[in-house]
Formats: sequence, C-alpha cells, structure tokens
Amino acid sequence: GVIVFDVGQRVASLNPAAEAILALHCAGAQGRSWAELAPAAPPLSAPVAQSLGAPPEFALEHAGDVRWYAAAHTPLYDFRGLRVGSLLLLHDVTAEHQTQAQLIAQQRSLAALHERERL
Repeated sequence: GVIVFDVGQRVASLNPAAEAILALHCAGAQGRSWAELAPAAPPLSAPVAQSLGAPPEFALEHAGDVRWYAAAHTPLYDFRGLRVGSLLLLHDVTAEHQTQAQLIAQQRSLAALHERERL
C-alpha cells in the first residue's frame, strides 16, 4: 500500500491497497495523521532513518485477523528541493512471520528430540 502525506504529516492520498490495509476509504483518511489511522504502528518521526536498516514492522488487526507490515517512509521534495510531504510504503510480511514462527516451532521440536535421545 502507498500513502502520501502532506508537509504537515496529514494524509493527502492513498492507493486501494492502503485503503484495504487500513480498512478505510481515501475520503475517510484524508487530513488524518498516521497516528490516527494506525495507533498500533510505529510513529513516522524519523522518515529516512529506516533506510539504514530493516524497515520497522508492526501488526494491525481487522476482524480478528492479524496482519504484519513492513513500513518504509521517505520524504518527498519539489523541483526546488523543498520538502512537500512524504511517502509511506506498506508491505505485507505476514507470510514471512508465519514461516518464521513455524521454523521456530520445528527447531524446538527437533531440540526436544535430540535431548530425549541424549538421555
């Protein structure tokens, strides 16, 4: 999903994928802050800091379904180099979280089997 924020960090626009993620229509999101849209998500206070490492991940719940998202936040500049807003990209990483949880469970089972054999 893609969300465009104005210079005051208020939603200017979002694409259909972001609407689905946030369970909102564009008209209901415009003018609202990220904290209002996704209170459980990390704040957008450090727009470029994420580029140095992995993007922050957070979970959102809708109707009992928990989905995990990686967020990349980038400033937007006009032709004069003046900041005019920012762009937030949300990538669904739920499958990766589920796979990681399965791997951990398998590793624990394997460790328990090795421990039983040792005894």
